[in-house]
Amino acid sequence: MGDEADYAEMLRGAGFTMLDCEDISRHVARTWWVCLRRAATRLIADDRYRRFLRNRGERDRIFALTMVRLLIAYRTGAVRYCLLTARRPD
Repeated sequence: MGDEADYAEMLRGAGFTMLDCEDISRHVARTWWVCLRRAATRLIADDRYRRFLRNRGERDRIFALTMVRLLIAYRTGAVRYCLLTARRPD
C-alpha cells in the first residue's frame, strides 16, 4: 500500500492531474468496529467460531487479529483511507 504521495505520482504517470484528496478514514474505520462486534458476538454464541480460532490449521483465522490491527492503525493514523479526485487533460 502506498501513501497519498505515491498515488498522486501514479496518477501523474498515467496522465492525470490530482484535484483533491479527501481523508475518509473515520468513516471507513467504523466498518471494522461493526465487523469486530459481530465476530465477538459469534464467538460468544457459537462454539464453531471458537473452534475455528483455536485450530492452527485454519489459515484465515489471522483475520480476527487483523481486524484489531486495522482498528489500531486507523486510530493511530498509520493507515489512512483517502478518496482521490483526478482529471485527465483533454
